[in-house]
Amino acid sequence: MSRALPPVPKDVSRSVSQFLNSLRETVQVQAGMGRGNALDRAVTFRDLKKSIGTDDLSSIATKSATGVVTAFNDPMPTKPTNFAAFGMFNMVGLEWDRPKADWYAATEIYRVDVTDDPTATPVFSEAEYVGASATGFFSDLAEPARSFVYWARHLNRDYQAGDVSSPEGTRASTSESPEQVLVKFSEEITDSNNFKWLRSDLSIMDTINRTLQGSGLGDSGLADLINGSASLSDMLAEQAMSEALSKHTQTESIQQQFAKNYARLSGGIHAAVNADEAYVLRIQELESKWENDLGNIVDSKISEFDTVLSSSEGAIAQAIRNFTVDYNGTNVSLQQLASTTASQSGAYEAQWGVKTNVAGLQGGVGFLNDGTKTSFVVDSQTFAVTGGNENVFPFIVKDGKTVIDKAFIQDAEIYSLLASNIVAERVKVGLSFSSPSITGGSIDGAKLTIGDKFSVSQDGIMRTRDGFFEGNLAAKSGYLENVRIDESCKIEGTLYAQNIEGDIVDRTVIVVDREIEVGPSEVFVLIEGTIAPGLLGATEERVLVVSGIALDHQGGGGSTSNFDVYLRLDGSVVQKFHSHNVEEEGSVTVQLGCHIPKGTAEHTFAVELRPDVNDHILVQQSAIVADVFKTGSTFKDVSGLHY
Repeated sequence: MSRALPPVPKDVSRSVSQFLNSLRETVQVQAGMGRGNALDRAVTFRDLKKSIGTDDLSSIATKSATGVVTAFNDPMPTKPTNFAAFGMFNMVGLEWDRPKADWYAATEIYRVDVTDDPTATPVFSEAEYVGASATGFFSDLAEPARSFVYWARHLNRDYQAGDVSSPEGTRASTSESPEQVLVKFSEEITDSNNFKWLRSDLSIMDTINRTLQGSGLGDSGLADLINGSASLSDMLAEQAMSEALSKHTQTESIQQQFAKNYARLSGGIHAAVNADEAYVLRIQELESKWENDLGNIVDSKISEFDTVLSSSEGAIAQAIRNFTVDYNGTNVSLQQLASTTASQSGAYEAQWGVKTNVAGLQGGVGFLNDGTKTSFVVDSQTFAVTGGNENVFPFIVKDGKTVIDKAFIQDAEIYSLLASNIVAERVKVGLSFSSPSITGGSIDGAKLTIGDKFSVSQDGIMRTRDGFFEGNLAAKSGYLENVRIDESCKIEGTLYAQNIEGDIVDRTVIVVDREIEVGPSEVFVLIEGTIAPGLLGATEERVLVVSGIALDHQGGGGSTSNFDVYLRLDGSVVQKFHSHNVEEEGSVTVQLGCHIPKGTAEHTFAVELRPDVNDHILVQQSAIVADVFKTGSTFKDVSGLHY
């Protein structure tokens, strides 16, 4: 099984992503992938059998032979140092100096949620357990825009806890997601007067009325005049009929006409004063129109409206310019606005902008200052800063994307980053880091896992499926199983072995503890047995040597004494020893040998004593030894000293 889980795919929804991240963390905790409390790691039957040699739960004792649970008797853990927390979007990263001492087992993490009261000062006794890690790093999954206070404390191998990192804890907050921020800011902008004007109708009457209502002067005489007028022309007519105590009205109109075509200039000035307010209006319209008998109409117009108003309720100074072309029903309009307002209620605004509408497609730019904040809104599908360049512009907003050639940013929060090259002094990863190739210096952590065949634990235990060492290998203790040494091996200490296998003699012995007399023509087996191939027999020829056979000629039946000793391999005589002695006396020590052919078959061997027809031979007390150069235990069913 792989020791690493892939990250949650980016193309799933946010709610599903949060669920999968939580599920992923649970699996990592139970699989012992450096997450959570080490006590929460799941133990498999394979782990049990590998650790203690059995997977029989009934045979596992929980106490030592004395009945006392064994312990490490570790010292109390020290207080965590350099404990720090840093917020991300969906998690908080926590780091600390990982102790190097043998007593260290893990570090516990606790927290208090202070989102609802960021100024709260909680204490450790109020905190809830979050998880544990032995890596010096922990990622706490959390929702965006949450605030927490964290504590950490170390555990020793007896799972005794030390002091917490600090009495007051360490604060950290997760960031709002870019989507949340965009929605919030978009709602604020959409609700602002600046944006509402940019998206409103381009009529002058609508803009004037919007200004009066927004400044708190909707009950003024000017407002009544405007509300009673459908157009600037109507407003000029209404001015003459106003009931101001003191007023002055001046109008002008110039028109030239040919058939249905005409060119016209109209406008006027109206000033009015009474006890409540004083205002001046200046209106001017330039219009030309062309029409033929087919009903095609082309109309163009420039409308200007300037006003100043002062009253106890507030004041307005405003100028509006409208440029309109209508070509056979297609309307093209542009409006310029410059306005300042102040009111008794404390509403102050200075606004400037230009907006356009072409066949229903509207856009523009507006600036507004209300005394507490300023806003500059560009209502456009494409926005660019050329930087004086002719080919590649340094800043472009198009189709909902912002493209920047070069940027120097103090702080940036990016939810998804796609980059070709990243150069950074420090990179922190909260959940996972994936790469087909990593080049660097040292790695400091609790565990290193590469695939399912190599791992190094925090205790320095390395597990690998295969290993090839081309340099020196130094070890102070340990054991090896099924190891082959191809070349020289020098042992400067003492070698203890239950069985030495290789180019070494395998030996068996028949002890002659009493003298045995063998009569004439008898066949007496001194030693016999079976030789197995062992590990070397299949590939190497071996040598059988039988020695230590002590025989005496005393007891012969005539003036001379004779006997033969035969060495048989698989029933065939491979060597014969003949002894002839005069005057019936003399001891002889016999040694025989033969080659054992290579192969996987077993071989039988036997050494037989045959006195001559008139002779008695004495088998003296000795140790009859059979040696085979071998690999593995080769002798089987060895016996001797029988007829």
